[in-house]
Amino acid sequence: MSQESKPSNEEMREEYDIRSGVRGKYYERYKAMTTELAKTAGEHDLLWAKAVNLANRSLALSSGIDSPSTDHWSRLLTVSLNQANLRLNSIVVLLTLEGLNADLDSSIILTRSLFELAINLSYISKDINKRLPQYLRHGGVPLTEEELDQTEGLLAKARGGEIEVKEIAPVRAWKPLRQMCEDLGDQYFKEWETFYRYASMPTHAGSFTIGTSFLRLLASEPPSPRERSTVLVTATAFYHRVVRITAEALHDTLHELEQECNLLLQQLTFEASTA
Repeated sequence: MSQESKPSNEEMREEYDIRSGVRGKYYERYKAMTTELAKTAGEHDLLWAKAVNLANRSLALSSGIDSPSTDHWSRLLTVSLNQANLRLNSIVVLLTLEGLNADLDSSIILTRSLFELAINLSYISKDINKRLPQYLRHGGVPLTEEELDQTEGLLAKARGGEIEVKEIAPVRAWKPLRQMCEDLGDQYFKEWETFYRYASMPTHAGSFTIGTSFLRLLASEPPSPRERSTVLVTATAFYHRVVRITAEALHDTLHELEQECNLLLQQLTFEASTA
C-alpha cells in the first residue's frame, strides 16, 4: 500500500511550519511584545489617533524629497523609499476604513513586507560593494554590457514563447531572511522570531486564519483601536528604518519621530502575564 508522502522539516521554511502549533506559540510571543497598556476605550481611541497622526507625519517627512540616482545604490534607495511610502500609506488606508471594512490581516501582510524591505536594505548597507551586486544580479538586473545583452536575449526568447518567464525569474530569495536577521543582531532576530513568524500566518496560512475572520464577521466585531494601533505603529517603526537608510538629510527630524514611535510602542506593550 502506498503511503502518502509528507514534507520533511528540511523542505519547509521555519516561519511557515505550523505543524507544531507555531501560530499559538508565536502569536503569544508577538502579543506579549505589542499588547496595549491602556485599559479604557477612551485611552484606546487616543492611542489610535496618535498612531494615525504619527504615520501621516512620517509619510509627509519624505514627501517631495529630491533623491539622487547617480549609481545602483542610490537608485535602489529611491525605489525602496517609494515602495515604503506606498505600503505605509496603504496600511493607513486599510486600517482607517469604517467598521468591518477595516482590514487587519491585509495590513499585517503589508507590515511584513515593510519588515522584509527594511531588513534587506539594512543588510546590504553593511557591505554595499559586495552585497549590492549579489542582490541586483539575483533579480536579473544587468551590471555590465555583457549581462545586458544576455538579459535582452532571454527576454526576447520569453516574448517569442521559446522559454517561459519563470525560467528567468528567481524562485528563491537572494538571501534567507533569518540569516540576514542573525547577522544584523539580536534585536532583528528577535523580531524575526516573533513578529515575522506571526505575520506569516495571514500571509500564507490560508484556511488556517478563516476561523478568526468568520467569528469576527458573525459577531460584527471590527478590529479594536488597540489592534489597529499595534499594527500601524509597528509598520511605522519599520518604515522609519527604511527612511533612515534612504534619506540621510532627514535624520534629525526622523530622530524625533522615532522617539515618538518608541514611546507609543511602550504604551502598547505590557507584561505577558496581564495579556
